[in-house]
Amino acid sequence: MDFEVTVVGAGVVGSFLACLLAQNGISVCLLDRRNTFNTSISSRYQGRTFAINLSSINLLKKLELWSIIKKEGTPFNRIYVWDSKGTTPLEFLAEEIDQEELGYVFSTNSILTSLNKILRSSKKISLELNKELSSIQVKEKLATISFADGKSISSRLLVGADGINSTLRKLANIKTRTWSYNQIAYFALLKTEKFH
Repeated sequence: MDFEVTVVGAGVVGSFLACLLAQNGISVCLLDRRNTFNTSISSRYQGRTFAINLSSINLLKKLELWSIIKKEGTPFNRIYVWDSKGTTPLEFLAEEIDQEELGYVFSTNSILTSLNKILRSSKKISLELNKELSSIQVKEKLATISFADGKSISSRLLVGADGINSTLRKLANIKTRTWSYNQIAYFALLKTEKFH
């Protein structure tokens, strides 16, 4: 066995998990088919965003990242939920739970940049980036992953955090079903005059 846990997918979720496992003394291999940490200073605030709730903030505090990353986020203290049918909307307010905020909004790249520092400095984490999976084999209590370059690694636990088009899920023959909601989404990138 090479590692106790292998996490496939080095996005925010996979990287968070790898950091938390390593902090608890577990040897982890974090792998991805691309290098998610290859971001420039100019792209740090571009791309997708994450809304981080109070529980996730506690995880950031455990990793001792909160004081570093907090300044890059925008706090929110109200969530308002409604639908097109006009049913009763829901409203959540921070003051109702005696808090100043319900969470913060961050760019994905700013979170990954901060997590990258922990990932690269931890002796319990091995990074395998720009690696394409070719097969998985599970025998007894061991999962073995083979890469397209011929290399392979094994671990007791294999975690799929590689997104909606998961290669790991396909290789493991995990079935999914989909259906159309007959909805249309519009996507745009906006540049705001003020931060976030």
